[in-house]
Amino acid sequence: MDYSLKNMDTLNTHANPLLIDSSLLDSFEKLLNWSQSHFAHLPWRKSRSLYATLISEFMLQQTTVTAVIPKFINFINRYPSWEHFHQIKEQDLFALWVGLGYYSRARSLFNIAQKFKNEKDFLTALKNGLKIQGIGPYTRGALLSIGMNEPEMAIDANIKRVLSRYRMHQDTNFYKQILRHYSPRALNEALMDLGREVCQARKIACEKCYLAPNCQSAYKNPSNTKIKNTPNKIILNLHRFVLKQDALFAAIDKTKGQWLAGYLELPTLIHISTETDKNAAKQYPEITEYDIEFLKKQHLQPKQHTQTITKYLIKNHIWIIQDRSENTWHYALNLFKNQEMQWRSPESLWASSSQKILQSLTL
Repeated sequence: MDYSLKNMDTLNTHANPLLIDSSLLDSFEKLLNWSQSHFAHLPWRKSRSLYATLISEFMLQQTTVTAVIPKFINFINRYPSWEHFHQIKEQDLFALWVGLGYYSRARSLFNIAQKFKNEKDFLTALKNGLKIQGIGPYTRGALLSIGMNEPEMAIDANIKRVLSRYRMHQDTNFYKQILRHYSPRALNEALMDLGREVCQARKIACEKCYLAPNCQSAYKNPSNTKIKNTPNKIILNLHRFVLKQDALFAAIDKTKGQWLAGYLELPTLIHISTETDKNAAKQYPEITEYDIEFLKKQHLQPKQHTQTITKYLIKNHIWIIQDRSENTWHYALNLFKNQEMQWRSPESLWASSSQKILQSLTL
């Protein structure tokens, strides 16, 4: 398949053109063919539009392709065009977002739906460089290059890693020169695919890479390619309480300014230590060592569940308290006396962490 754009000369560079010979172009051509043959089935690549690219880009940020596929299909089936998207209700969008995490993205997406009546107005704002909530330099580049096939750079973590290894330094001029030869959409997606599947942060498979013949880091240890190590995660110890009343569960309705705003969360306390992040400590009331020891003396043992979200490693300690006649029930309620507690069904709009806990329990 020919992805070249022989007449595309719209990019300006301030440096002298780099030497890009036929062997280098041939390797990139093979990379693009590989990407097309392996990943053209992805639903957001089947039917191209700026709108579909917007939805997929917001969903794919910090979320796996496998997790996004059913969510994307469901979203587009419910809201197949920008006109439908413009009419979306906030709670309906949040409901469709459960399981994707990073709920600030859902709020930003809702703001975009409200602000722009049609795709044309949104495109104009992108091209004019207007500030749009939730859209930074990468997302703007991805929307224009992937959504509209315009010669824009879209440097995400995968592309940055691939090009850093390929040239042994950050070289956006090289990137711009390559963009002159191929469809921006095909090139950016192929580089993303390569970084996600082959040229990973801690694992490389140079024998599978079509760019290896010209890559200055080929067959070297990933640790020697000047890629920064991921910083250690900040550990949060969250104590979540499952309190059941008939068929309903105790819930806290998270409000604006709080984590998970717009969603329900199981009543949650944080065990604070010297290493606890200050921002996280403000999000939840504190549970003390005395509280934990008291609950354990009532022959309760919390279930353990660990999850990773952005910079945090969250250790969930899940306390299940069913008998309303016991001291532990009243003790638990007293821990949340300063919070407004509701009783909600499992089908309500829970944050994904709470939803998963409820789904995993047989009560």
